[in-house]
Amino acid sequence: MRDAVMNVGLLYDERFLEHRAPAGHPECEQRLEACVQALEQAELWSRFERVDARRASAEQLGLCHEEPYIRRVLGAEGLVGQLDHDTFMSPGSVEAALLAAG
Repeated sequence: MRDAVMNVGLLYDERFLEHRAPAGHPECEQRLEACVQALEQAELWSRFERVDARRASAEQLGLCHEEPYIRRVLGAEGLVGQLDHDTFMSPGSVEAALLAAG
């Protein structure tokens, strides 16, 4: 039996960094930057098969979220501050979320 070659895909877009959350929050951009840096230092970053980010459709969002929540988040585009107790918003948050979910 031959060894199977398996590629590992990585979905990443610089626009993910436009979602700003307070330092120390799990969604802060410094955490994502640290992950990318660690992969680069381990010489793994270049070994991934890059997957282009694309915006999630309303139908795709509806697979995980109820319509009122989707409307609430999309309606908060451009908001700076907290959407709820653990969701922080910045001008790039909605775009980053749509790209990550697509």
